[in-house]
Amino acid sequence: MWLSSVMLGAGSQSRLQPLRSQYGAQELEADAEESAQGTLFMVRGAVPTEQTTAFIQRLNQELVGFRSTRPPTQAELQFAQNYEESLMLATFASSRNVADGFTSALIHGHSYEYVLGLAGQFQAARLQRVRAFVPRLLDPARLTWIIAGNLEQIEGPIRELHLGTLMVLDRHRQPVH
Repeated sequence: MWLSSVMLGAGSQSRLQPLRSQYGAQELEADAEESAQGTLFMVRGAVPTEQTTAFIQRLNQELVGFRSTRPPTQAELQFAQNYEESLMLATFASSRNVADGFTSALIHGHSYEYVLGLAGQFQAARLQRVRAFVPRLLDPARLTWIIAGNLEQIEGPIRELHLGTLMVLDRHRQPVH
C-alpha cells in the first residue's frame, strides 16, 4: 500500500510530480491509510483555478493508467523501496521519533514487531505483488473527488469530466443544489 502511494506521489521521481510543474501545483502528494473500513488513498494538491479542470483530468488519467495501461515499473518500485527505507532510518534517528513510530503503529492496531519488520517488508516487495494490489487501492469507479475552488469558474468544466455524482457544498458544508 505505502509503496504504491510513494510511486504515485512522494518525492521527485514519483508518477504525479510532473503535474506539479505542468499545472502550477503548490503542493502535491499521495498517501494511503489503513482503517477498519479498508484502505483510504488520497491525493492532495492545490492548483490555480484556471488549471483545475485540466489538472483533475490529467490526475484521473494517471490514476487509471497506474491501475491498467501504465502499471508500476521496477524502477518505480526500487525508488519507493529506497524512499521508505530512508524514512525508516529517520524514524529511528531520535528517541522521540522512535516513540512516535511505535505509538502510531499501536494506534493503527499493529504490534511493535510490525514496526521493526517494516524495512524488511518494503525491501521484500515484488513488482507482481504491487501490481496485483493496485486495483484494490485504486478503483476509478469508487473514487471520491473533493474539489474546492471558484464554483462559477470550475463547476461546468468539472461536470464535463463525468467523474461521477457531483455535489456542491457551501462553506458550511451544506448542499447548494
